[in-house]
Amino acid sequence: MDTQRLQKHLSWELLKTINDGTEPWCIIGDFNEILFQHEKSGGRARPENQMISFRNAVDQNNLTDLGHKGVAYTWSNNQKEGNFTKVRLDKCFANQRWRQTYQKVSVENLVARSSDHNPILLCTSKYAAVTPVKQRLFRYEAWWSKEEECKEVITNNWLQDTTERNSVQQVLTHCRNSLQQWSKNFHRQKGLLLKQKSALLKNLQDGNSGDNSNNIRALQKEVGILMEEEDIKWRQRAKRNLYTQGDRNTHYFHACATQR
Repeated sequence: MDTQRLQKHLSWELLKTINDGTEPWCIIGDFNEILFQHEKSGGRARPENQMISFRNAVDQNNLTDLGHKGVAYTWSNNQKEGNFTKVRLDKCFANQRWRQTYQKVSVENLVARSSDHNPILLCTSKYAAVTPVKQRLFRYEAWWSKEEECKEVITNNWLQDTTERNSVQQVLTHCRNSLQQWSKNFHRQKGLLLKQKSALLKNLQDGNSGDNSNNIRALQKEVGILMEEEDIKWRQRAKRNLYTQGDRNTHYFHACATQR
C-alpha cells in the first residue's frame, strides 16, 4: 500500500475511535477524497477502491452526507484547459442523533475568495437570544487610516469648525459624527462592491474549465484587498493577539468582538 493510501486508511480508522455513535456527531472539512466519480471533473478518474474505502468509513460510522447548495466543486488546481481539474473534496457529514437535534440544516459551498478551497457554511435552526442594544463608545477604527477619504473628512471638519471659532470639544464632536457617517456610507459601498466581485468570482469559478484561471486569480487579489479592511477592523475590535498569517478568519474575530 503506497504512502498516500496508507495515510487515508489510517484517517478512516481514526474516525471509528472518535465517536462510538452514542453522541450527536457532525464533521466538516477537507476529506481529500470523493465518494463517487461525478464529484470530480477533469483529470484522471479516481481509483474505485479509494472511493469504496471512503464510503465504507462513512457507512461504518453511520454518517450521512448533508449535501450542499452553491458551487458544485470545492477545490480546483487552477491550471489551464488541458490540465484543469476540479473536485468536491470538502463535505459535511452527520449521524442520525445529530440530525435529530437540528431539524433545519443547510450546507452552502461559498465562493473561494483567496484560497484554492471553497469555504463551507453550515447553518442550523438554533437561534441566538435577544439582547438589549447598547450604545457604542466612539473608537477610531484602524482601517480608516488606509483610506484617503478619512483624512479629507477630518481636515474639512477641523478647518471649518476652527474658522467658526468653535471650542475644541465642539470640533471633536463634529469630527466624530462626520467620521461615523462617512464610515457607515463607505462600509456600505465597500460591502456592495465585495458582494458584486464575489458573485462575479463565483460565476467564473462555476464555469471554469481552465480558461478562466488567470481572471480568477486577478479577481481573488482584488477581493483580498477589500477583505483586508474587514480583517483589520475585526482584529482591532477583538483585541486579541492570536492572529497568524494565512487565510483570513474574519468570522472568528467578528465572533470575539461581538462577545465582548
